[in-house]
Amino acid sequence: MEYSPKGNTKSSDIATIGLFALCAASFAAANFNFRFSWGFRVVGLIALTAAVYLAVRYRLSQLVYAVGGEVGDEVFSVYLDRGRNKTAICRLALCDLRSVRRYADGDEAKAAQKGLETHSYVQSMTPDSLVLCVFETSGERDLCVVLECDDAFERTLATFAAP
Repeated sequence: MEYSPKGNTKSSDIATIGLFALCAASFAAANFNFRFSWGFRVVGLIALTAAVYLAVRYRLSQLVYAVGGEVGDEVFSVYLDRGRNKTAICRLALCDLRSVRRYADGDEAKAAQKGLETHSYVQSMTPDSLVLCVFETSGERDLCVVLECDDAFERTLATFAAP
């Protein structure tokens, strides 16, 4: 089963446009010859870099969550899809899954992640709710994977969680 989160791109679009505008204004202000014009160029470069990062991360990339494999040997995978490029960025055995919980509040989710090694695979800057999947590891801390998925995919993951 595969699931691709839709993501709320409104906040990332606004931030990207704002950073591009800041970049343009900084470079325009740097064209006036005065003492600190180099500072405007630096601000423009930083704003341009941040805007390109946000555009690539939230607009041009798509995350895909997948559950599959042989019976008794199922695997949870996260793929990063960038057009023709689809790269596996996370692959975990579902036999190590301990719990799956949905959090509507970001502060509750942060509190639940305390003491865990956390990897976030969220498609939008401001998700409506988060699903935390805790996997047992051989290290000293368990692994928490943060997802943005619908109820059906959450139920599918929960069927593999240890009782």
